[in-house]
Amino acid sequence: MCMANHQQFQACYQNWMAQQKLDHDELLQGLTNFPTDLDYLKLITRNAINHIENHHTARAQLAKHDGPSFLAPTWGTTFENSSLWIGGSRPSLIIRLVYVLCGSQLKVHLAEFLEGVRRGNLGEISSSQLKNIDSLHGRTIKEEDKLTSVLASSAVADLENPHRGNVSIKRGNEIEKTSIFPKFTLPSERRSPERKVATEVTPSITLGPPLLERTYMEKVADEPLVLLAYNCKIVGESSQGEAVDEAMDSHALDMYKILMEADKLRLDILKYMIDILTPLQAVELLVALKKLPLCLHEWSKRRDIQMGITKLLNTQISSTSGPPEPEP
Repeated sequence: MCMANHQQFQACYQNWMAQQKLDHDELLQGLTNFPTDLDYLKLITRNAINHIENHHTARAQLAKHDGPSFLAPTWGTTFENSSLWIGGSRPSLIIRLVYVLCGSQLKVHLAEFLEGVRRGNLGEISSSQLKNIDSLHGRTIKEEDKLTSVLASSAVADLENPHRGNVSIKRGNEIEKTSIFPKFTLPSERRSPERKVATEVTPSITLGPPLLERTYMEKVADEPLVLLAYNCKIVGESSQGEAVDEAMDSHALDMYKILMEADKLRLDILKYMIDILTPLQAVELLVALKKLPLCLHEWSKRRDIQMGITKLLNTQISSTSGPPEPEP
């Protein structure tokens, strides 16, 4: 992988963080100045969703070249990377944020609420909304578990090419072809083509393949990688470089496919949640979703500097709100 591609990866991340800041400011302005203008609230919500979709499209084009780089990015801070789930946040974070904001706002405005004052915010989620959110939460956890199992198995087959995953191993004068990946149906290929939203939203998410028998480490210990490693006279020698490259490229393609499934699940859950919430509540949620990664980035960037990690790794981590702070 050339340096230019990794620079594009980092630029994609930096552009997205900048867009997050712009979206946050627009959403917060709408929440503060136009809380009763439902059409405007819906408009800025659609804009924010469109920006997420555009980012996913741009990231998908880049991730084709090196999927693992987006699962273990070098451009994020150590604290951010430690909380990643398949290249981003867990979809269930969306639901947990709703619960937290609901409880927090209800506590702050409890006296007003008891007096009959209504603001229409997340602190006033109705019983029917809560029922739908609870249902969505359960389904989301199940889909997360399924994708986590796929990642653990690291075995995504390309149904359009039954020979993908085959690598060549040289044994004496003979070349043997073997496959390192079992075959199963991708989550997106098992998904219902339409998403229906009823009056009472009960999403039917059909993502996720069945659980696999082999874990990632079990598969790594299978052919051909185990034989390639075992037969090396010197650790890391490149006499079987072509076979190793084929195996690792195949694995990288699997990581790319898993990343795409995770991004789609994140977006799907957000859309389902927005369908459940009122326009004002949806904007309030989006403000929190935008602000959390922006704050976490700045806090963890400062922490890396304090711990000497940024200097140690010789990594420049971009700031979304100003110039980098001087080292103490």
